[in-house]
Amino acid sequence: MIIKTKAMKNKKYSFDYDVENDMLYISIGEPVPGYESKITDSVFVRKNLDDDEVIGADIYDASKNNLKEALNKLPFFTPYGKIERLIKS
Repeated sequence: MIIKTKAMKNKKYSFDYDVENDMLYISIGEPVPGYESKITDSVFVRKNLDDDEVIGADIYDASKNNLKEALNKLPFFTPYGKIERLIKS
């Protein structure tokens, strides 16, 4: 998939859901060393160590939180329907 935002045009992103830990991982582009920045108690944005570019996000307790609200807090577009299907499958 391709992100369509000004800051991250044409970057591939992927979604992984860990059922056992109820964690949603969103990755943007190729893996690079990074750190997490807290948005809420359950939503964290991952940023590149070198330039602070957003490289993904982690959502804790993804199935228990209001997923749409959590995704709307992210500084990039995420396809809610696709992610919701991933978590419910």
